[in-house]
Amino acid sequence: MVEEFDFHAAGFPGTLSNCTVILGDLIADETDSFYGSDNQSAYGADNDPAYNASAYAEMVYTTDEIPLNSALAGSLMTIEHVIQGVDLFIEYQLVGPGSAYGADSDSAYGPDADSFYGPPGVLIPWPGQIVASNDVFKFRLTIGAGAVQGQIATLKLIIDAPDIVEYIEDIAIDAAGTVVPYASNFTAIKTITPTLQANASGAETIETDKTAPLAPVLKAYNAAHTAVSGATADIIVKGY
Repeated sequence: MVEEFDFHAAGFPGTLSNCTVILGDLIADETDSFYGSDNQSAYGADNDPAYNASAYAEMVYTTDEIPLNSALAGSLMTIEHVIQGVDLFIEYQLVGPGSAYGADSDSAYGPDADSFYGPPGVLIPWPGQIVASNDVFKFRLTIGAGAVQGQIATLKLIIDAPDIVEYIEDIAIDAAGTVVPYASNFTAIKTITPTLQANASGAETIETDKTAPLAPVLKAYNAAHTAVSGATADIIVKGY
């Protein structure tokens, strides 16, 4: 995982409409309106009462701009939420300026009245996940009016980088330590799993030193926990 933004922990920065932060959660305001929001039916199910004991306003939370700067190629953006209420609708918007230049064949300048940068993107219904890009995002969450009070208890934006797994066979391990000779373009290494092969060096265990996060070192030890040379191992390296 490369980036995570917790809107709840940050106090829901952005614009609030018909809602208030109470004890850390975002809560819809109470209302005496007979009707719900415009997109809701005037009537419910046949057995529903014509009047409700309590009614709550349609709440809208629009986040501040969230810049992404380190999303890796192939990373996925998802939203984790715990929400109470009806008719939840999530939208997102690209508000970054994008590239200052267009295609190679484009003029360096447009008409005099044009902005140097393009306009922000429009709000788009959230599909559940998208491929993350290094841009600036905004999100808008709407929870409908009604008898159930809208509430946002958890709201996190998560950027998850694709895992990289590399298998390396027959690596000779020196008593002074052998740096894992991986070939993949890791940004971070999460786990290293070495498997000791049969050997005549007396080695019984292998340990990994990740003091240098991107240059992990393997050492093989005998029963007296003395580093020895001559052992070989197969290695699985996982990261992103």
